[in-house]
Amino acid sequence: MGRANERGHRAILHDRPPTHFSRTGAIHQADLCRRLIPDLCPELPESFLPGESSQPETAFTILKAGMPELRPDRPALLLSSTSWTADEDFSLLLTALDKYQEAINTETKLPKLLVVITGKGALRKPFEKAVAEREKLRWTDICVRCHFLPAKDYPTLLGCADLGVSLHTSSSGRDLPMKVVDMFGCGVPVLAKGFGCIDELVKHGENGLVFDTGEELGQQMIVSLPLS
Repeated sequence: MGRANERGHRAILHDRPPTHFSRTGAIHQADLCRRLIPDLCPELPESFLPGESSQPETAFTILKAGMPELRPDRPALLLSSTSWTADEDFSLLLTALDKYQEAINTETKLPKLLVVITGKGALRKPFEKAVAEREKLRWTDICVRCHFLPAKDYPTLLGCADLGVSLHTSSSGRDLPMKVVDMFGCGVPVLAKGFGCIDELVKHGENGLVFDTGEELGQQMIVSLPLS
């Protein structure tokens, strides 16, 4: 928003994330996984879990000298949040994940991918149906789960993410996605759907990447995640 200063000039004041949005350390990640993973992913594919020799504490952490550390072979975590309205086209994410799986199938050494989408809304069930079909027939290295998180857990989970995706578009072309501001606060790399004013928040190639199609999103995911 604009505000006049003492000289009469107008300054632009950008939205900022709350101070408790930050990166989540291994100890808090381990605690969050113990509490959330059983509900969030009660049937996490065995391929996402390490062998017995790794002595896992959780799907993302191991114990070393009694202290949690991040597993080097952990799956990558992609997080998005939504109210499941027509303003966000999640078919783009399905296309992107298809492309990501195809890249792994061609022996690209990408990490397995756990996708968590938080929020409630009417369009969630059709998306979950499409996900279930793909997990059964097409995806072997991707697991997608939709879950409504308590407000106290959302910043902690976001701070664990390797990538954040915003599919927000604005019918007015003027509403910026606050979820991206939260991602910035947690130090999460941002991939954002392009629309009228998104460049006021996400500068392509500077503080994030902007995509228009599902194929573009998939390619951005491939180049943004480290090789395993």
